[in-house]
Amino acid sequence: MRRRRIASGGSGVVSSIRPLLLFIALFAGQLTTTAGQDDTLTVGPFVDTDSCYAAMLDADVDGDRALSGDEYVTMVQDLGPPGFMDDVTGFDDMPLALQGTFNSLACMCSGVDCCVGDNAQLSTVGAAPGDNATDSQTSFLFSVCMQT
Repeated sequence: MRRRRIASGGSGVVSSIRPLLLFIALFAGQLTTTAGQDDTLTVGPFVDTDSCYAAMLDADVDGDRALSGDEYVTMVQDLGPPGFMDDVTGFDDMPLALQGTFNSLACMCSGVDCCVGDNAQLSTVGAAPGDNATDSQTSFLFSVCMQT
């Protein structure tokens, strides 16, 4: 079988994840993207980066540009419907699936022990208005929003 290479135009993360977005749209049956000047991505009801980034920034109570496990709980509660996980007071009380999501995302870091114990965190660099996020940061932030 002969393989055909598909060329895509544009630059940056938005153009490199366009095939993923199209797959999601086919799977979900709907697609709404506003990719362009501001690199805001919305895929149907799945991912609204504006809301997600706002929840990330609001949850970062110590302002260190990274979410700890407990701050991630706050982010998830903010993104959920009213009353979602109201009984959860810390990371260890959160459903195991969400703990696993946090740990998986935290381990996308580049250090040896960067996702172990208290070192586990999710960077929010690139989420604030005015941040000039690199392609890598934008991709990571989108992964956090999509998987959460």
